[in-house]
Parts: sequence; C-alpha cells; structure tokens
Amino acid sequence: MCGIAGIILRRITAAKWQAELHRVTGMMDTLIHRGPDDWGVHVFTTDNSQHDDSDHVSCQAVESGWCILGHRRLSIIDLTDAGRQPFQLPDCGLTITYNGEIYNYIELRDTLEDEYRFSTRTDTEVLLRAYQRWGIHVFDYLDGMFAFVIRDPIRRRFICARDHIGIKPFYYSASADRLVFGSEPAAVLAGLNTRGRMDDRHVAEFLTLGLTDHDDGTLYREVRQLMPGTAMVIPFQDGDPDIIRYWEPRFGQASLVTQPEMEFRDRLKRSVMRQLRSDVPAGSCLSGGLDSGSIVAMAADMLGSDAPEYTCLTVVHPGTPCDEAELAGLTASRAGCRWCRVEPAPGDMAHELETMAYQMGEPFNGLSVFAQYKVMQRARDAGLKVMLDGQGGDELFIGYPRLAQQLVASRLRGGHLIQAWNDLIGLKRNLGQPILRSIAAMTYFNSCSMAWNRNRKRMAHFVHSDLIDCVDRDTVRMAYRSMTFDQRQTIEFNRICLPRLLRYEDRNSMSFSIEARVPLLGKELIELAMGLSAEWKVREGWTKYIVRKSMEGILPDEVIWNRRKRGFDVPEALWMTILIPSVLRWLDGCPDRPLNIPAIRDALRAKPAGCQWFWRLISFALWVNMRGVGI
Repeated sequence: MCGIAGIILRRITAAKWQAELHRVTGMMDTLIHRGPDDWGVHVFTTDNSQHDDSDHVSCQAVESGWCILGHRRLSIIDLTDAGRQPFQLPDCGLTITYNGEIYNYIELRDTLEDEYRFSTRTDTEVLLRAYQRWGIHVFDYLDGMFAFVIRDPIRRRFICARDHIGIKPFYYSASADRLVFGSEPAAVLAGLNTRGRMDDRHVAEFLTLGLTDHDDGTLYREVRQLMPGTAMVIPFQDGDPDIIRYWEPRFGQASLVTQPEMEFRDRLKRSVMRQLRSDVPAGSCLSGGLDSGSIVAMAADMLGSDAPEYTCLTVVHPGTPCDEAELAGLTASRAGCRWCRVEPAPGDMAHELETMAYQMGEPFNGLSVFAQYKVMQRARDAGLKVMLDGQGGDELFIGYPRLAQQLVASRLRGGHLIQAWNDLIGLKRNLGQPILRSIAAMTYFNSCSMAWNRNRKRMAHFVHSDLIDCVDRDTVRMAYRSMTFDQRQTIEFNRICLPRLLRYEDRNSMSFSIEARVPLLGKELIELAMGLSAEWKVREGWTKYIVRKSMEGILPDEVIWNRRKRGFDVPEALWMTILIPSVLRWLDGCPDRPLNIPAIRDALRAKPAGCQWFWRLISFALWVNMRGVGI
C-alpha cells in the first residue's frame, strides 16, 4: 500500500527534465501520509546526466517512452530495501510504480517460478512477472487491490490500471503532450500547479443527488479517474490512449454452486487468509453487524492461539440508540480477540473534521465517515499497519433495505404477487420496514421524475438554480429508472454506493498510514455473489440471508438475527447540534455562490438538520475552505 505519482510525456527537451523532476517530487510530497517509510523516483529521459544525485532517484536514457515515475512506500510485505519502488526487472526493462496488494501473490509466484527467477519476497515483483507472462490479460489472474503504471519497453507502451472493484484510486489529467497521474487529486493538482476549480456538473450531482464517483469525473474540473476494472494503454509516441474495460460486474449470472452456505464459508475463509498476509501487525474494524463480525470470526479461527493478540476496534456511543458496543462485544468475546472501544470526543470534533476534510480531498456524504476516521486513528496509535474491514457485504449480498424493497418491486413487475406480498410482510416483521414505507420506496426508486423533483425541491432553497440545472439527466436515469433487480444491484455495486464508500475507506486509512483491506470483496466471493439467486440474498424479509445462514454457530445468534442493520452508525443529529458554531464559521469562508449561505444559516438556527442531504452542504463548505477550491 503506497502512493504513486508521475508524469508520462510525449515530447520533452533535455533542458526541462530538472523542472519536471522537481514537479514530481512536489506531487509526492502531497502523498507522504500514504507512504512514510521510503520513496523513490525513476526518470526515463533523453539525457541521463541531468538528475539529482541521490540513492532515491535513478535516471535512464531512452529514445522514447519518456516519463518520471514516483513512489511513496508504506512497507507491508518484504520490509527490506528490496521492496523499494519504482521497481524494474533488469532482464527486460519492465518498470512499475504500484499501490496496493496482490493477495494471491504466493500462489502466482508458485505458478511463475518455473519460468522466472525472483530476487525479492514482494508481491510487486510477482505482479510485474505476471504482466511479463500474460500481458494485458494479467488481470484475469489477479486477486487484489491495485493501481499502477507499467512502462513496457518491449511492447512500447505504458499500462495504467485500476483494480476490478476500484478499491485503490487512480487519478489523472491528460493533455496532448502529457499525462499527470497520482493516488489522490491533490497529487495531480500539484503536478498542474493549481488548487483546482470545482466541476459544476459533479458538484451539482453531489449536492442534489448525493452521488460521487459514479463515473470518471471528480468534483475537480481538472482531474479525472480511471473507473474500476479499466486499464489505459498509452503508446510511447504515435496513437491516442486507449481505455480498456477488462472486467465488469454482472449480477444474475448462472451458477453451478450447489451448496452456497459451504461455498460462502470456504471462500470467505480463503479471502481472509490471503488478506492476513503481512509482515506488520494487522487488526480489524468491528461493528455490531454481520460483515465485519464474519471477518473477525474467520480471522480468529485461522489465528488459533494467537487470536487474543488480534485487535478489533469498535466505535461506541454510550447512551444513544446507535451504540454498537453490546453486539460488537459479543462478537469479539466469541472470537477470543482483543477488543478496543473507540469513543469520539465531541469537543474535538470540529478541529478533527477540518483535518479529515482536508485529507479526504473531496466532499463526503455524512458524519458516519468521521467514525471510520476515528477507528483508523486509534489503529495507528495501537501500532497497527493493516486493518481488515467489512466493506462490500451490503452491496454483494443485499444488506440495504432499499435493495430488498427493489427485489419486491421486481417480483411485482414479473407478476409474482403472492411472493411479493410475503416479502413485504417479511420486511415488516424482520427488518422493521412498514409496508407503506416499502411501497413508497419501491415507487420512488423506480421513478426518475419523482426522484428528481423531490431532490431538486429539497435543495432549491439552499443551492442556486443555475448549479442545480447542471445535473446530467442521464445520471438521474442511471440512478432512478425502473430496472430488474439484477440490474439494480449491478448499478449500486459499480456506480452508486460502493465506489464512494471505497474512496472514504482509502482516504481515512491512508491518512494514518494504514492499509485497509476488504476481504468480502475478494475475487472468489464476488463471483459467488454474482451467481447467487435472489432467494439466497433476501428471504422472508431477511437481508444477507446467505451470510446469516453461513455464520450460524460461528457468530452469536444475537448478531446473526438482529433486525437492525448496523455499520458504524453515529448520533448525527446530536453531533450537528454540537457543531453549529463551527459550521457557521465554515460558512463564513464560502462565496455567495453556489450555496445560499443565508438560507443555510437560518436553517441551522431554526433546527439543526441531522440528515445526510443537509450535511452535503456543510461538507461542500468544508472542502472549499480547507482546499481553497476555485468556484
């Protein structure tokens, strides 16, 4: 896990190399938190005499394929200097700067050892040899999270790639003569020598619809991102870059799995085993729910006598309905792990939110993100460098009531009236979703006009209409049009919900130089989820039915059959009340447009809003203040 930054050039003069190298080192300075342990730069130039004389900077004269590849290292596997990047294979000249982990690198290495000799114990070398062996088809063999750039002198091309799910970020800005890339927007902006300006369309879609990361745009006008499961192929000289979609999720595929419960347990165990591979201390985030609890249970089982040394961290809110201490404590006790309670101090919240907003780099949807930030902070203080988390379970196995309600809608459209009615009763009995509320949700999420009118009306008093009008109606249709249940799950997984949650996870963990891993998004579990029938995801009103059944006898029944969805819930209304003085100060730093600042102030004074749509306004104000974004 690291930070990458660099510049790929089509044209360059020898006199400008020093300036370009200085630009890349400035980009890397913005990523120190992602890689505090080591750093390196590899320059491919027309003249290898012009570079800094440093152990960390190497220079190589080439006739084409000019670039500067930078890397900040967080040492996780093979802590020796052999793991320093950018990494080059001396026998073929392949060079990589890479952020992430290939979890099946040991298995891949066993496959490749008949053909290649390895000089390190790193997954980096395995990844580069795998690319040497399979070329652009290498992605078929990888189980991991990654963002990388490979300079390939044999095929005379660069490969820029992002992992299948988009766990690791890849940001860039492209022009006719160069591509500037980095692990965070701040690195790209540093390479462009600007603080950036807001992108009207994406800001409007964030404020009105709550959507970010749903396409290749960002809230910065200057910065784009590679989408999950894509690679950009850039020829050394002639030809335009070509973006290839090498993998795309598609739920509802036919499956040959005959024993789903056993398959889920086996695949989860294998995924956790692979993601526990580390040469530094690891722990887990633990809520009171199924996903993180399942990971902790599997980790403890594999650790055996070492389980009491495995640390699990839980955000607690004593005396509030969203406190998860009791159920998380039951899971930790059952697993026999060390349990640490993390209780945010409201008095420090405003200052810490400012710091978090700066590190986040773009606005975020709700204060629950702050709870995750506090967990990662405590993990750092406890000496942990790897944290396993339960992200992805809700999207894969249907944990959100709104998705369960969409399954009912799909059955209604298919004429399965009795089954749909039984589902509605089950949602009421087992998840506390009143039948009328379920029907309203089914209607809302299948009507573009209803959803758009409601969102636009809600924000019209607080956001100027010229910005609201920048929302792309195709985005509204993508999010709210009527579709099959499998299509709905695919959209939620790939564009609506999971992408932004993974961005929050990446920023919060890397703020404290921690590698966050998500075992439920292991390749084999994704393949299982895509082939499962709907009955294994929602049955009799129970969401994530396969997870509940598979974990019987492993997790406490109180956790398995708990009616309330849990996952780092926070007392948002209470926190908003505490934050009012700071929020008013943040608003002071905002320009008159695009927000209606007086209206927001009046709403705060009348009654603090503890809901996500109102927090988006505040998060935008924080972003503008902390990052100095141009409007």
